[in-house]
Amino acid sequence: MKLPEESKEKLSPNTIKQLDDLRSEDQIVTVLIKKEKVMGMSALNSEFEEAGAKVIDRFDKINTDVVQVKASKLKDIIKNPAVKSVAMEKTYHQLLDVAAKVVSGTFTPQLNTNLSGKGVTIAIIDSGIYPHPDLTTPENRIVAFYDVFAGQEVAPFDNGGHGTHCAGCAASNGQRSDKRYRGLAYNSKLVGVRVFQGRTTSTTTIIKGVLWCIENKEKYGIKVMSLSLGGEADMSPEIDPLCNALREAHNHGITVVVAAGNSGPLPKTIESPGIEPEIITVGATNDQNTIDNPDDVIANFSSRGPSIFGHQKPDIVAPGSSIISLRAQNSEYDQSFPERRVSEDYCWMSGTSMATPIVAGLAALLYEAKPDATPKEIKQALLNGANNIFNDINGAGKGYSSLKGALEILEIPVLV
Repeated sequence: MKLPEESKEKLSPNTIKQLDDLRSEDQIVTVLIKKEKVMGMSALNSEFEEAGAKVIDRFDKINTDVVQVKASKLKDIIKNPAVKSVAMEKTYHQLLDVAAKVVSGTFTPQLNTNLSGKGVTIAIIDSGIYPHPDLTTPENRIVAFYDVFAGQEVAPFDNGGHGTHCAGCAASNGQRSDKRYRGLAYNSKLVGVRVFQGRTTSTTTIIKGVLWCIENKEKYGIKVMSLSLGGEADMSPEIDPLCNALREAHNHGITVVVAAGNSGPLPKTIESPGIEPEIITVGATNDQNTIDNPDDVIANFSSRGPSIFGHQKPDIVAPGSSIISLRAQNSEYDQSFPERRVSEDYCWMSGTSMATPIVAGLAALLYEAKPDATPKEIKQALLNGANNIFNDINGAGKGYSSLKGALEILEIPVLV
């Protein structure tokens, strides 16, 4: 389908290619249309009707409609001055690296504090959360579970296994391992948001989960949001629909932590939504199975910056190679990789997926220490307090995440 040149500025190169490659202009396509805030809304809605377009979702917080329409009719809609940008539905995947061979232990903070994440809720937007003993004993800390596919809150579960592992990286209390495999924010509460049915999902599905968290922020005390997922960075963060949604979460007082991607070691491989400047993008290290970090290296798989749009990413790094965390028994991952089981209760995974919730747990500790902090303050503390042992801004950003350094930036007394 050939588009007028004046319309192409509203589309990413990938969207243009997808439309050009359509077999027929009568084909129905699903697009996310971002609208100009003040221009001709009613006229645009009338044009949708005339084109026979079906609005299947409307995300008012980011001024975006999800529309199904014939490709031939989309050409006219794009030209409407009330249309700011148009994006095709995109596939996002879990940022799990399945090539790692070395098994190492969990990340352990080298600092004795009285912080445990108490009073702070972390939202894990992923495949779900299995009610593992390390999250439910002696008290159930999974305070809510929203299944986007069901469109309602349900009892926690995880058919995939990825979300449970990420939840443990952030908040496991190590109940079944004598605290050996304990997350940073081991007293924090969790909200599970299920956006994966398999290993991939769509833009719209993730946005629904993000907006649900914003709407329920006060109800469940959500201060941190962790997303260990990514997709092709095919449009600038200013118009990328998922970046828009996460920026909205940031503006509503939620610290958003996302994975850089597993497309390294080449430069300019940061994935979406890690390209969004406002939020915290996390790369992964290999800690060489040692507590001291002079021998640590940036994991080969970890995506490198800058983003293809010129933003400096990643922001920070944390361990992500062969991290031991919670096992969701009989999940898809559990059945696919039985050799990665560590015991009845634990397994290991690698990827920026694992580094991300470690930093999310660290953010929860900072909120406990300074409850009135803003997401901007939390980000600045994490970045400015990082331990820059790598001197590799495109691989490690500001460096290794450091609780001690972040607390110092926030001017919080540190116990040693």
